[in-house]
Amino acid sequence: MNKSTSKTKHCIYIFCCFLVISCAQNPNLVPSSYTTIFSLISDSLFNDESVINTEVIESIPYASALVNFNKSPKSLIILKSKENNTYTWVSADSKVFFTENGRVIGTMGLPNDLYEVIRPNIKFKEILNKEALLNYVAYYSFKKPTLNNLKVEISLKVIRNQKITIFKEEKNLVLVEERLINKQINWKRTNRFWVDPNDFFVWKSEQNISPKLPMLTLEITKKPAI
Repeated sequence: MNKSTSKTKHCIYIFCCFLVISCAQNPNLVPSSYTTIFSLISDSLFNDESVINTEVIESIPYASALVNFNKSPKSLIILKSKENNTYTWVSADSKVFFTENGRVIGTMGLPNDLYEVIRPNIKFKEILNKEALLNYVAYYSFKKPTLNNLKVEISLKVIRNQKITIFKEEKNLVLVEERLINKQINWKRTNRFWVDPNDFFVWKSEQNISPKLPMLTLEITKKPAI
C-alpha cells in the first residue's frame, strides 16, 4: 500500500468516526460546533494535494470545493452554512469565503479581505438568456488596508459552450466572461464562470476579488443542496 492510499483510507476512517458523533440536521452544512474538529482533521490530512481525490471527497458528507490563488496548491473548503442566498465556506486554516450565485462576495483571513460588493442583482439565468453585451457598475470595499467603494466598470458576455473536467468528471457548461476595469488604479482583469445551462449552477470560476491578490480559482467538488 503506497503512502497516498494509506493516507486516504486514514482520512476516510476519521470522517466515518466523525459522522457517528455528528448530529447535523442538514447533510450539506457543517455546524459551527464542528468547525474546529474539521480544522484539526484537515490540517493533517489535506495538506497534501494528492490526497484530495474522489474517494476522499465522496467520504465527506458535506458540500465541498477546491480553491487556490494562481498556481498555489489547492485547498479544500467545506460548506459551513447557508443563509438566504449566501453560502459560507471554511478552510482548515480558518479562511472564510462567502459566495452568492457562484460569485465570491466576501472573505475573511486573507492578506487583503473583500468585505462588501454592491452590484446589480443579475443572475446567471438572465445572463445566459441575454445575447447582447451586458454592462454595469459595481462597488468593491476591502480591509487590510481599508478601501471603500472602489468603482469598477464591468462588461459581461456569454462566450461559448465548453466541455470541461470538474474534479475528474466531464461537464457541458457555458463559459461567461466578465471584464473588470478601474481606471483610477489601473485595475483591469477578467473573471470567468463555467455555468450549467440546465440549472445555472456555477461549477467553476476564476475570479479577481482584489487588486492586491492573485486570481482565485474556485471549483465545486460536491454540489450543495439547492
